Amino acid sequence: MEGMHGPLSMYAHIVQYVRQKGKMQASTHLFRLPGGTERVINTKSTTVVENIISELCTVIGVEDPNESEEFSLYCIVEGETFTVPLAKEHYILDVTTGEKTKAFFYLFWSYGA
Repeated sequence: MEGMHGPLSMYAHIVQYVRQKGKMQASTHLFRLPGGTERVINTKSTTVVENIISELCTVIGVEDPNESEEFSLYCIVEGETFTVPLAKEHYILDVTTGEKTKAFFYLFWSYGA
């Protein structure tokens, strides 16, 4: 596609971008639960925070959807003072994209803990 100019060259770049983005990415992350328990969960590019909260609630025996609303997930980055709960619609792999050079982990926490 070298030498192409105008709309066709732009189309070629869009197709290449879509092909690259279409590949399923996967990663393994460490999640810390209350009481010091740790759990490793495999995530993929479509995994959102809500999926992780649901899986971790199942691990600790919380099956009521209303009760699982009391839980949140945090990304704790080494050297940073503050953190906020992650929005349930955030993609897990997007959360850590900028943290490749820093140590981080996820903390699963209940508001009642």
